[in-house]
Amino acid sequence: MDRFALRLSLGYVAPEAEVEILSAQESEHPLERISACVSVAEVLALKARVKTVRVSAELKRYAVDLVRATRGAGSVLLGAGPRASLALTHTAQALALADGEEFVRPSISAKSRCRCSRTGSRSRRKRSSPASPRRASSKTS
Repeated sequence: MDRFALRLSLGYVAPEAEVEILSAQESEHPLERISACVSVAEVLALKARVKTVRVSAELKRYAVDLVRATRGAGSVLLGAGPRASLALTHTAQALALADGEEFVRPSISAKSRCRCSRTGSRSRRKRSSPASPRRASSKTS
């Protein structure tokens, strides 16, 4: 999975919970007690299972059409490429597996679209500058 495919926002805890966090960490940080909850073999097995979740030709086309739409959108500085289609489809497969499904349903595909699309244009705008060669070349092609 591409590390830029998803962005998580957990928000902030309530003030009371923050005070509890301070109290709980006066003598020890929780990471000092952390241990693995799954083995490497289990992670690899899950990765393999995600690949077995079926995606219909129609949903693949939907993913491609969504990604291609970013390439011509005036509000997007640099449109998404084929890796975005892959990330969208793989995210939908992972969500389907988490829901116990053997195939991606349209509702799962819509969920993954929302989760993937929130990262792209914003992060690119922050990193790009007017003098960026990628930006200049995207206007000419």
